[in-house]
Amino acid sequence: AGKSVSRVSHVMKSPVRTISAEEPIEKAAQTMTRFHIGGLPVVNKGELLGIVTESDIFRALTSVLAGSGNSARITFDITEDLDVVKYLVEKAFIMKLDLRSFLTFEDGLRKMAVARVRGGRAGEFVEELWDSGHSVINVIWLD
Repeated sequence: AGKSVSRVSHVMKSPVRTISAEEPIEKAAQTMTRFHIGGLPVVNKGELLGIVTESDIFRALTSVLAGSGNSARITFDITEDLDVVKYLVEKAFIMKLDLRSFLTFEDGLRKMAVARVRGGRAGEFVEELWDSGHSVINVIWLD
């Protein structure tokens, strides 16, 4: 029986998609998702600077969503309630909490927000949120 010889040219995707080092990480993630690729060459004026991979994207996402030491990740439905942003910023400032991250996204027809707060009064902050009338979906405590 003869051996089958595989070559990179048989499995590579063409044309080669690239991204500039100046582009935001979200654009890299969107390009990789859209074209079903696991790595994206990063170029500057045609010169290869490196490759961003799915693992790189995952690490970036983790750094935004993960917490440490007495922190909470709070998910809101903001479809009908955009003033939750103002509420969070003001309440975190008053309670001297560190608002570590805040992001919004769409989930089907719903607009969602995820906030991460850290500090000694995080538990009290979460209790007030539950009582505030804002549409809190869930709270996850992170150590």
